[in-house]
Amino acid sequence: NPLKCIRMLYEKLSLTNFNSLLKAIELPSTNINLSNKETIKLILRNNDELRRKEIVTKWKKKVNCELERKAFDIISVFEISSTYFK
Repeated sequence: NPLKCIRMLYEKLSLTNFNSLLKAIELPSTNINLSNKETIKLILRNNDELRRKEIVTKWKKKVNCELERKAFDIISVFEISSTYFK
């Protein structure tokens, strides 16, 4: 759930403007030319909720279970709950 993830980062990093953070994730990156075709399709999709979810989770298609487990082990070192990323 991207909104849960953003909320968690907002709180953990003690940021001050949640609405600005939400607006920032809606804006395409300035380096969109470096994105692959799949990412560009996602960025241009009209369904905001689905687009956010797929952009945030698309990395899972490129890693196996072992690499994902290792990534979450690293996240746990920083005491960030992995439930925000599922």
